[in-house]
Amino acid sequence: MKREDLILKWLDNNLSPEEQKAFEQLPDYEDIIRLNNAVGNFKAPEFNMEENFKAIKSEISEQKTQNSWLRPILRIAAMLAIGFSIYYYNSIQDTNINTELAELNTINLPDDSTVDLNAKSTLTFNKSDWKSNRDVYLDGEAFFKVAKGKKFDVITSNGTVSVLGTQFNVKNRSDYFEVTCFEGLVAVKFNGKTIELHPGNSVALIEGKQVSSKFNELTAPTWITGESSFRSIPLK
Repeated sequence: MKREDLILKWLDNNLSPEEQKAFEQLPDYEDIIRLNNAVGNFKAPEFNMEENFKAIKSEISEQKTQNSWLRPILRIAAMLAIGFSIYYYNSIQDTNINTELAELNTINLPDDSTVDLNAKSTLTFNKSDWKSNRDVYLDGEAFFKVAKGKKFDVITSNGTVSVLGTQFNVKNRSDYFEVTCFEGLVAVKFNGKTIELHPGNSVALIEGKQVSSKFNELTAPTWITGESSFRSIPLK
């Protein structure tokens, strides 16, 4: 079962014993628990746009016979209330980008980092929290060119890739996980350990087992130009 499905069933308290065990073995299990606890302690301000708008309209009606200068102020207040509710709703939403078969997509992140997203892949990030938290969630394959700045994390179901500013490729498909560094320094966390990759080096996991690192003389993955290349990869 995919990581996202496990998390959704866990949030619904609907995990079987086997699924609960699989959920607890996720690489970011502890981070998910801490995030859930933090969210549980957070309570967003209650705001009912419809009730507030009705109250403002009622106030305007009552003041029709009074000072006329109140009318434009109340109209502005109503507009501000609606605008705030729309902004608040949009600010808490994640951005999800999906590609279909034979489709490639280039995404510009809020800090001028870029992501080339391969076919049948999904990238998720939050624009509103980007300055303090450069985290993206990847299911599939993507090539990242990260602008220098705070730590940048690519979180997948098989492991997490952390960098400050560099170029690297991440492939996360089912039981296959591979990270290749093309520039800078990349830290890959999986199965409770961390491996640092220098340019030209890569690390891969096949069905959870680490395979030998490979030296790559390319400057970017070949799939960006429409070519697929493989080396020592199981046929399936």
